[in-house]
Amino acid sequence: MSYVLGIDKGTTTTKASIFDVADGRVVATARRPTTSFRPRPEWHEEDMEGTYDNVAAAIREALASSGIAAAEIVGVGVSGHMGGLWALDAHGNPAGPAIAWPDSRAAGLLDRWKADRRVDRLFQISGNAPIPGLPLVLLAWLKENDPEFYGRIDKVMLAKDYVNYRLTGVIATDESDLSFLPCDIRTRGPSRELFDLAGVSDAFDKLPLVLEIGEIVGRVSAQAAAETELLEGTPVVTGAGDAVAAAIGASARSAPVRR
Repeated sequence: MSYVLGIDKGTTTTKASIFDVADGRVVATARRPTTSFRPRPEWHEEDMEGTYDNVAAAIREALASSGIAAAEIVGVGVSGHMGGLWALDAHGNPAGPAIAWPDSRAAGLLDRWKADRRVDRLFQISGNAPIPGLPLVLLAWLKENDPEFYGRIDKVMLAKDYVNYRLTGVIATDESDLSFLPCDIRTRGPSRELFDLAGVSDAFDKLPLVLEIGEIVGRVSAQAAAETELLEGTPVVTGAGDAVAAAIGASARSAPVRR
């Protein structure tokens, strides 16, 4: 028998579900609440280590309750809420707390962008009407208001990318999460102009490798195997941002862009 493990890193709950490859049947599901912190009224943060601990615990419980051997899991895919900012330092450790997409600390900054018409150009490039919780907006806010945090950032990613990183040791994202950074909607790739508009040109090179949805990111590392009870070497694919994953599940797909 062959099974796949799906993980959804949600804003309020993280789920790990095991599916039978033959018929798509859900064999087991485990859940853990997402712990968030609000040090100020407008802020919405997570402890990145604690979030991954919850993911690992949900995986262990799903495996245990299913009675399936880890060797029968042939692949892992992760979805997660889009937006927010998950950043690593040069040593691969969290550069600070994760900032989740509902965070509104940058609302005033975004109002300035609306007043000086930067939002208009941002929309033309990305097709996104920005919210305060976009990674690009949060980077600009950190540069202005918390330069120490900003200065520690070596790589920028989103929630499901961090889970993939902890499972494989590989730093990467996919086109769906990149779209909400945001990116250039026409090329489906990073846009230097957007970073210039935001005043964070120096952060452009902090973007990770961008893969297509469903590409293999890497394989479960020895450390992650000990933490999750998955088999070392199990393939892990990019997965997708939750909204995009839902659209794919509803058979809404577009043709890939040839680069």
